Amino acid sequence: MAAGGKIMTETVRTGGCQCGAVRFRIRGALGRPSICHCRMCQKQFGSFFGALVTVPKDGVEWVREEPSYFQSSVNIDRGFCARCGTPLTYRQPGGLEIAIGAFDDRSDLAPQIQINYAARLPWVEKIFDAPVHDDPDYYTRQESIISFQHPDHENGQLAAAGPEIMSSELRTLYPEIEAYESGMLDVGDGNQVYWERSGTRGAKPAVFLHGGPGGTISPKHRRLFDPKLYDVILFDQRGCGKSTPNASLEANTTWHLVADIERLRDMCGFDKWLVFGGSWGSTLALAYAETHPERVSELVVRGIYTLTRAELEWYYQFGVSEMFPDKWERFLAPIPEAERGDMMAAYRKRLVGSDRKAQVEAARAWSLWEGETITLLPDPETSSRFGEDDYAVAFARIENHYFVHAGWLEEGQLLRDAFKLKDIPGTIVHGRYDMPCPARCAWALHKAWPKADFHLIEGAGHAYSEPGILDRLIRATDRFAGK
Repeated sequence: MAAGGKIMTETVRTGGCQCGAVRFRIRGALGRPSICHCRMCQKQFGSFFGALVTVPKDGVEWVREEPSYFQSSVNIDRGFCARCGTPLTYRQPGGLEIAIGAFDDRSDLAPQIQINYAARLPWVEKIFDAPVHDDPDYYTRQESIISFQHPDHENGQLAAAGPEIMSSELRTLYPEIEAYESGMLDVGDGNQVYWERSGTRGAKPAVFLHGGPGGTISPKHRRLFDPKLYDVILFDQRGCGKSTPNASLEANTTWHLVADIERLRDMCGFDKWLVFGGSWGSTLALAYAETHPERVSELVVRGIYTLTRAELEWYYQFGVSEMFPDKWERFLAPIPEAERGDMMAAYRKRLVGSDRKAQVEAARAWSLWEGETITLLPDPETSSRFGEDDYAVAFARIENHYFVHAGWLEEGQLLRDAFKLKDIPGTIVHGRYDMPCPARCAWALHKAWPKADFHLIEGAGHAYSEPGILDRLIRATDRFAGK
């Protein structure tokens, strides 16, 4: 035992939940094991007290899924497995504690101190004075039970199929729904923004921010929210979709869009709302939340893009080109070899030029490069729209316009200012094999905004429609609606 009650260990400690969906590895010295008698720990563990041990701040690795969290009080979150319900963690600003019972080896984790002793149940000290059940036949029957629990060691698998918790299907979109209201909002500078509202008037407010920049909203986006529990605003950003003038670059920057979001909130009379954004929508959501944190009740972001120079060059200069050499060759085709040292600048010259034929050729190549690299596996339904001339021109012109100007953000600004999100509950969802948006940036946001749940989805790319990503997004909107 080390000074200060720490348990020294040179070995890696492992553990996890009952079904095995959440597993952890810990390196470094553990803090002092304890039991807490407070009512919240009794409720969390469904027991007489909670038994926990502090873990090293940077020594915990979640090797499969991460816990889901319930905020039990100000600054306190309690983690559990969303699949089987096992209570796992106690998270507060000073650090993280993990349930002693979740460790594979608990033999040296005897509690050394009792917390909130005055709140203990009056009979708790006498529980081990009760008679011992001594029936040999009972224990023989117990040994014959077929267990579906994950073993107390790593085996690379979830618990065997059998219980309902392991056979549950991935969540998917809610049924089709029509907008109950829509209109055009004059945002100034000659711009009219199309908006629509779906769900239930007066229910939990939310705003959906589409991707791109240059994309558009879709009827499917309405279905990311339970229509009985949400009142959702969706809108086409400046120059996009039904907003006018189409494909316009005038008065069209990140900060114009942040102001538009505030105009929409004010139009609806909402004090706060849940903000949901994916891909470029995550960039815009972060910019808005860091500018107006007092207006954000929760933040759900997917496919994290912080718009740094490294991210832009990874996708448009060198990086993803190595993963998709055939598609990259088609992306290079409209650009003479002499101009390929700066692909974004070379495309801009054609996208804002007066030669319509060259503009459409460049727009289609730019747009299809994205449409064909955002899913883990080829998905013609997802990529087909990117090849339509009108859509491609608006998409490519606006996206290139934003990226050439680095989104009018200072380098690293969104991660630098992530501390402004500290009091906002949230969820981060990112595909492990997201090509446009490197997972490193999602991980960095997770570290900078620890209050948010973080889900790195194995076997997934970038698109929100990929099953594992969609499942987590639906679970997030359900949870924040209290479902």
